[in-house]
Amino acid sequence: MSPAGSPPLGRALGLLTASVLTRTLREGLVLRALIWPALIIALTLLCSATFVAGLYASKSAAVPDAALAEVLVAKGLDARVYADPEAAFVSGEVDRAAFEGPEGWVLLARFDGAYTTMMESELRGRLDAAWRPMLVPRAGRSAALGPTTRLLIGLLAVLFVLYGVVFGAGGLSRDQQDGSLDAERALPVPVWVHAASRLGAAGVALSVAFAASVGLIHAILGVTTPIAWCVAGGLSGLGGAALGLGLMARAGRAESLSGPLSRGLVAVTGLMALGYSAPDVGRHLPVATVGALVRGDTPGLGAALSTLALCALAAWVFDRSSR
Repeated sequence: MSPAGSPPLGRALGLLTASVLTRTLREGLVLRALIWPALIIALTLLCSATFVAGLYASKSAAVPDAALAEVLVAKGLDARVYADPEAAFVSGEVDRAAFEGPEGWVLLARFDGAYTTMMESELRGRLDAAWRPMLVPRAGRSAALGPTTRLLIGLLAVLFVLYGVVFGAGGLSRDQQDGSLDAERALPVPVWVHAASRLGAAGVALSVAFAASVGLIHAILGVTTPIAWCVAGGLSGLGGAALGLGLMARAGRAESLSGPLSRGLVAVTGLMALGYSAPDVGRHLPVATVGALVRGDTPGLGAALSTLALCALAAWVFDRSSR
């Protein structure tokens, strides 16, 4: 129960969490760190896709007779009749050319693609060839991108886990230095509430930013299990923040930020490596769920419970260090 005259514990925790979150997001460096990784990845993917699409989107073709041109136009190509299709291709006026040479029909193309395959199919049909290439329409996104997107999202998740350690240790160190923590301790609330509010603020900031990043990449490439990634990334970021805060609280004011921060970064790196090497175990552990999900193992209920236990341990260490 709350002391007489003090606000309800839940309301106090919510207000303190909002206060810590507001102070954190007011720092431009933090806000840029949360936003820019996903934007850079998205812009890189879009620029690459635009470049590749520009190469393969050309429909120009040169042919020697109107009948063939009419058939290709019906198939979607921009086929035109040229007296010398080979010369039109060599000059760069068109990207494909078909003509009859001394030894038979010749097809020239600057690059492969659906339109080139379609043109080859029509030429083979005119020659009554034994076989003709057939275009099979794709149904949705290619499954071959699954491992690639898992690795891409995994690398992004690793970055957010490291952010979590920085948020936990660096945020507490900042509040110790500028007097914010001393001012908060004057409030009539249990000491552990101050740790919980910082973990809550870090968890909200990291979870929302990571979920937005996953959604952005999913819209461009397609992510096999976007919900699982959002859960794993949010839990792992919160676990990293708990490790950072607990180590910083244990060190107290007697040690600079670098010591607890380096230990926290080493710890989360080891946990993620454990999740990758032993996904059956890692999917139930805090932070290790990221490594396990890269291997394709979704986080289990144990991941949420162990992350909450780690947060409770960090709050307990914070409470003990404040006495």
